[in-house]
Amino acid sequence: MLVHRLSRERPMIGKDRDFARNLDWNLLKILREVAETGTISQAAVELGRKQPAVSLALQRLEAALGTKLFERGGRRLVMTNEGEVLAALCREISQTVEDMPSRLADTVSMTSVHLRLLVISNLVYPGLDAAVATFHQQHSRAEIDIDVAPWRTIQDAILREVADVGIAPSRSFHTDLQYRPLFDEVNRPFCGRGHPLYGRRPRSVEELADYAFVLTEADEPEELQKFRAKYGLGRYVAGRSERLEEAKRLTKLGIGICFLPEGLAAAETADGSLWSLLPDSAGPAIPIYAIAARKAEAPCQRFVNYLAASSRASQGQVDA
Repeated sequence: MLVHRLSRERPMIGKDRDFARNLDWNLLKILREVAETGTISQAAVELGRKQPAVSLALQRLEAALGTKLFERGGRRLVMTNEGEVLAALCREISQTVEDMPSRLADTVSMTSVHLRLLVISNLVYPGLDAAVATFHQQHSRAEIDIDVAPWRTIQDAILREVADVGIAPSRSFHTDLQYRPLFDEVNRPFCGRGHPLYGRRPRSVEELADYAFVLTEADEPEELQKFRAKYGLGRYVAGRSERLEEAKRLTKLGIGICFLPEGLAAAETADGSLWSLLPDSAGPAIPIYAIAARKAEAPCQRFVNYLAASSRASQGQVDA
């Protein structure tokens, strides 16, 4: 049982400038625990220490302060007026320490942040816009750079720390990186108005093997390469471009068949300048990830979390 009693002794606390520097701050933590629990034995349990060690720590604190914090005698631990004042100060210090993470987070939001994004070309993902907008609201002074790169180079750029976050498919998964699934990008074969297959659907995917294709070269996802190889598509080449926009241009002109992401071809499919040669969602689906360092800095990790949250929202998922 802890009892508070006025001390008749006058404290001998000096005004030494080195007092705070020389004081063992762990002693304040121990005093706070004793004041909270009411007994040395219970404080020892909470702190994971032996009871004699806690008693010794209180004696050291009294010696450092030059005043009694407790009246000892019998079974009761009696806290002096000075002890009560110091215990209140310890609670304030503890609260300040507990508030540190949120205060630091607020400080980060008020300072300049540089976020470097690297994405695959012609990415159609509304969640990216939502994440950027949310990030800007939280970090109004942030500088956000967005650049485009072939998917094969994005993971390496994160590892070399020349980019903070990448949005791309991935063939391999590096242990130093985190991969947050965002969506599946469905690729389908399209042709333009001038193509012989415009307006009709082949009886099978293999039938497309007799026609020339516009290929996207090194930027073609591995899943798409395997799909083409499975059905012998692309044996005849009508054009090449690593830029999807230019590959789409050639396709609209009727040069050849080209696999394009559904989102990228949506407007042209709607206005009739492109024709899908396979039913809706029939085609290789490429998983797209948000890629960042596993131990990303706080602002970068927040952005990755915003991307993941946008993905869950688009799929109708709600966080518990």
